[in-house]
Amino acid sequence: MIRYSITGVGADQPPMEIFSIDPISGRMYVTRPLDREERSSYHLRAHAVDMNGNKVENPIDLSIYVIDMNDNRPEFSSLVFNGSVDEASKPGTYVMTVTAHDADDINTSNGIVMYRIMAQSPQSPSQDMFVIHSETGVINTVAAGLDREKVQQYTVVIQATDMEGNLNHGLSNTATAIITVADVNDNPPEFTSKMFTGEVPENRIEVVVANLTVVDRDQPYTPNWNAIYKIISGDPAGHFTVKTDPITNEGIVTVVKPVDYEMNKAFLLNIMVTNQAPLASGIQMSLQSTSAVTISIVDVNEAPYFPNRN
Repeated sequence: MIRYSITGVGADQPPMEIFSIDPISGRMYVTRPLDREERSSYHLRAHAVDMNGNKVENPIDLSIYVIDMNDNRPEFSSLVFNGSVDEASKPGTYVMTVTAHDADDINTSNGIVMYRIMAQSPQSPSQDMFVIHSETGVINTVAAGLDREKVQQYTVVIQATDMEGNLNHGLSNTATAIITVADVNDNPPEFTSKMFTGEVPENRIEVVVANLTVVDRDQPYTPNWNAIYKIISGDPAGHFTVKTDPITNEGIVTVVKPVDYEMNKAFLLNIMVTNQAPLASGIQMSLQSTSAVTISIVDVNEAPYFPNRN
């Protein structure tokens, strides 16, 4: 009579006794449920001996492969993904990539993950501002109209489904993509008035003459918002300068060279305002980007003096 036995990992080596063999019939059994994600294959040796323990045949190799079942959901590498895209970006612009992994066999449908967008908030200016590549998880813009001054951030719910995206049979998970709309300089600064006025005593310097106010809808305290002022006419001798208040963005007109009332009773300055950063391509300067400043010189009662005589 021949008796059968098996050796190897899963039989007489740890993990022990996963497989057993009927010593008489030679039929093999698995003794407990297997997990392919824990171990996908086993390699054993089968032995046949007679009643005296003498082998009747050479041992044979047994390869046992654990067939995958779809028992694992896709798992995103993060519950929240953060990305950004410039406002006014063209359709097709890359935004970000989301990733999910499925522990099932990637060579079968059980482990092949597909992505889709489930929801977008806010739905402005379109409910479909973004598209996701179903296989790679790459998110791109699909519609024009991104405007940071209107919508600064989008929340997009992403679903990953195995079984090649089959919603009827696949297992799914979701994650959130936070897409920040980055500012570009698409709004030139604009004076709040076409005319400002001020006055200054003659023969004084470092005196504030006028405060010029502007509005800029770009992101505050960035080069897209920071104002730069320039006197373009009306002060050929350089009596005045305009500095920018870093907090309010106002233009502070200051006297830097004394003015003599008897020589100049008033000035009419033409001042231009621009940003620290150049305007985005295709954006034109506004008609409100220049303003006039009328400065009156105040006469000061000066002591009489004798003119020089030869």
